[in-house]
Amino acid sequence: TGVQTCALPISGENLPPFAPQDIATDASVLTWTGFERGNGVSRVFFQLSAGVTPVPTADGNTLIYRLPNTSVNVRNNKRRLNTSFFPNTPVTSVSISRSGADTIIKLRLRRDAIPQISITKAANGYTMFVIEFADLSGGEA
Repeated sequence: TGVQTCALPISGENLPPFAPQDIATDASVLTWTGFERGNGVSRVFFQLSAGVTPVPTADGNTLIYRLPNTSVNVRNNKRRLNTSFFPNTPVTSVSISRSGADTIIKLRLRRDAIPQISITKAANGYTMFVIEFADLSGGEA
């Protein structure tokens, strides 16, 4: 799960409301949270203002990723993502919360699934943290 420099196939092209150089801190800020499906995969992604090394744990069918020294300063980026209406993805929901100086990401799964994790440099100095799963059917929903 090292840092890669390849371009990610994230579909959205909208930038968050501020650029990394405008964030006057050594900590990272989660600036965009999203979910997308395509080509037999489900992808949960997080745009960060700086590189972070996620700390993974699991609790049953919940995958937990702690992002050390990472804040979320736009309330919309902490909204729960309900993905349960996509029947071919193992991900049913994504929630984000704070614990001290860290951000906690919880992915609830409908079945056991092994994620593929990537941390990639993105446009305008951002970093993308992507959690990808193979879909149940292997196709579009």
